[in-house]
Amino acid sequence: MMKNLILIFGILIISCFTLLAQENNNIENVDYLIANVKENIVYFGVDNPIKVVVSNYDMSEINVEVEGAKIKTTDTPSLYVVYDIDPNAGKIVTINLFHKNRKIGNSSFRVLYAPQPVISVFGLKQNSQVHMGQLFNANILASVPQDFPYDFMYKVESFTFEIENDNGEINSFKVEGNSLRDNEEALESLKEKGKSGNKVYFKDFVVVGGGVIYNNFPSICVTLL
Repeated sequence: MMKNLILIFGILIISCFTLLAQENNNIENVDYLIANVKENIVYFGVDNPIKVVVSNYDMSEINVEVEGAKIKTTDTPSLYVVYDIDPNAGKIVTINLFHKNRKIGNSSFRVLYAPQPVISVFGLKQNSQVHMGQLFNANILASVPQDFPYDFMYKVESFTFEIENDNGEINSFKVEGNSLRDNEEALESLKEKGKSGNKVYFKDFVVVGGGVIYNNFPSICVTLL
């Protein structure tokens, strides 16, 4: 569900507030903590771990609600998950704390989209040389950047495959999916025209994730051995 839960406690950016609450005609200080793992940011399409602690109260007495998203408990005490953020809710998600229907605190978090994924074609580097057989079963993958602290799933919806023939002409195929196996014409063209020294191109990638469409990727060119 999330990567490295230890991060939650290791790099918490803490939003801690104190307010005066009226209860039973007595004024008391209510200290509470609503902490996120990364600079008060939550992401679309991600299970965002949030730590909630309220002093002098059992957490079973506290209702935790969220505006603009959904929230659920976890097996870890005081640890919640904010998820399914509403894209129409604006750029802020607010978590509210209630005790016996009385609001005792809140904290807001900026909402961002997950970063643009990294595209990989069978781990091939730009302008590398490959055997034709390597491309038959090659999958195009979209993965999170290494410094992104969450697990996140992207899906490659489509791409364009181009192959150069002996005359230098380019044959182009739109592939709906993440592999040449998803387009028989493209696969047959590779088998028929794939000769040593010919170039093949993977381009026009369309990737979706977290309700976002990503389509601004550099093309990948390799040469057949």
